[in-house]
Amino acid sequence: GESIYNYPMTATVYLWNEGTSKYDELAGGMLEQYVVFDGEEHTFDFTPSANEKQFKISVLPANLGDGDAQVSPCELEFKVIDGYNIYNVADLSAIDNSNMGGKWTEYKTAHNIPLEVNTNTFILHNDITINRSDIPDIHFWQAGEQGITGSDDPAIGSLKDESNLGKEPEASIYKRTLTEGEDFVLEGNYFTLSAQNIPLIYKAEGETNRDPTKAITTHTCLIAIYARDVAEQQTMEEIQAKVTDGTYSTLDEAKDALIETAEINNIALTGNSNKSEDASLSGGLMFLKADECKITMNNNLSQRWYISYMGQGRAFRTYSEGSTESYQDFNLNKVNAFDSYSTIIYNSARTLNINDCNLIGAGGPVIINDYSKTNDGIAGSIGSVPHVYVDDSSVLQSFVAGTEGWFKTYEAAQILFGGLKAQNAFFDSDTAIDELGARKTFLSKNSSNVEVINFVAAFKSSEAEDATTSPIAASFEVAGADVALQLDFEKTVNYITDLAVMNGMLNDPQIQGGIELVKTQATSAGKTLTTYQAFQQLLVKNTDAKSAYNAAYEANLSKLQQAVTKGIIYIAPNGAICMPGGENPSEAKDKWKITPNKDLYKDVEDGYCYATVYGTIGAVFTIADVPATTQG
Repeated sequence: GESIYNYPMTATVYLWNEGTSKYDELAGGMLEQYVVFDGEEHTFDFTPSANEKQFKISVLPANLGDGDAQVSPCELEFKVIDGYNIYNVADLSAIDNSNMGGKWTEYKTAHNIPLEVNTNTFILHNDITINRSDIPDIHFWQAGEQGITGSDDPAIGSLKDESNLGKEPEASIYKRTLTEGEDFVLEGNYFTLSAQNIPLIYKAEGETNRDPTKAITTHTCLIAIYARDVAEQQTMEEIQAKVTDGTYSTLDEAKDALIETAEINNIALTGNSNKSEDASLSGGLMFLKADECKITMNNNLSQRWYISYMGQGRAFRTYSEGSTESYQDFNLNKVNAFDSYSTIIYNSARTLNINDCNLIGAGGPVIINDYSKTNDGIAGSIGSVPHVYVDDSSVLQSFVAGTEGWFKTYEAAQILFGGLKAQNAFFDSDTAIDELGARKTFLSKNSSNVEVINFVAAFKSSEAEDATTSPIAASFEVAGADVALQLDFEKTVNYITDLAVMNGMLNDPQIQGGIELVKTQATSAGKTLTTYQAFQQLLVKNTDAKSAYNAAYEANLSKLQQAVTKGIIYIAPNGAICMPGGENPSEAKDKWKITPNKDLYKDVEDGYCYATVYGTIGAVFTIADVPATTQG
């Protein structure tokens, strides 16, 4: 039969009504206010009035007869946004509005891309793959640069490494600079953005010599969202003043208007560096660095990046003495990220919220968290503290053996991991069973029968890439957990003493009786309490128990101060703690500096366990019953 290229179509357009929570059909002047439809060309031209509104379109072939009643309409629901459409890799360059050193001028001119695009919203309409030829030459090493002399130098043609987003053009390939209150949005439209063909980095920042077999730390990212400098940022006091003077109705409205945001939605992302013991793969790209702005990732799939997402900048700004307000949150919603060479998330002094995510497989921990002691001289500042919140539907897993390339880069990580692995014997040994009341282990085995630990998070100082002698502060909280770990290492002695006293007091028959009574009362009310939870309630209800606790706390505080600063402390998911004092598992019962109470450990369930090391570095990993489940 004859081919049909165009066929008349009828369309009905509906607008979502927030008040009634249903769609209203548009007709006449109301239809023309939002869209012009061409029934022959089948195009919909939406007007500016349609921006940020949700519509439904229902279409049918035109002129249907009675015999065609079985034809069902085709319907599409969507939201109209005002943005720059990206159809190919050249269009992607429109994201960069910094053009540092004029690096994009020639490329954009050749591809008819505007040097300045007014909108901060970019929408993918195809799968995009970035190749070497799509990136300005300034990003790649050439003969004669920084000690490169021979034509056979392995660094020639490799990507340059640079960490300074504010000054150097090599730090990011696409850099978007935001002004006050601007929002950057990359809408993936369920397409793929791939950087898998971009050459690796072989020279670490500032290095003259290079060896492709040597593990390095890299900093260069594909996309950087750079908000205003710290000096230009509004403090919470200044934002609150704009509510007081009537400029904005509420604090939330003022924050939304004045704070820059970075949002990436509905996209699949592929990088050029996966988890490996091969140090030559350490020169991979980060996907995103977002600096001094609120970050939200929605419904993303990310894999094979050196780091998938990095959030820089302080999470807390002081607006009155001793009081802080978070306004630069780092949010991951329905994000699935896998197979990173280093870590999946680098959280620099942010409040990190992880909701309904699967973050699995890195050469190091799933998350690295930085704490900054300094805060640029802001009055009343306590520094920038990372806080991590994980909902109970998220999965965080990184089963590592300690031989991955990432561990070859960081000495402190090797020490920490080696200590965890060796001291697992204290938990998984016959001599420890009587003391602990239950056999637990950090270790499981992978498909190659190699012992691995699920390394969920690391906490360190931002003053250096490795551990420092400066105490750090942080927190890690999982929804539904008995204990929200406070890795506030400047208060570690108090925190550990608090838990240690609870451990010891459980040996007192009176305390045991009080706890059982609290548990019984809870059961009658339809609740189940762990020993730890019941003890906390007992301290509130029972004056004698509270007095005994206070006395034990004071007695133990000075004794534990030295111990806390000289060893590894383990905190179980229910708050039970212990500190091994020796390295010989056969002497475990006699070697605890802080003795775990077997009754408290009976309540320990499989879950997140915590280790603090000398108050300067921390780790979150998982603990499970013996034998541990084999992990892939």
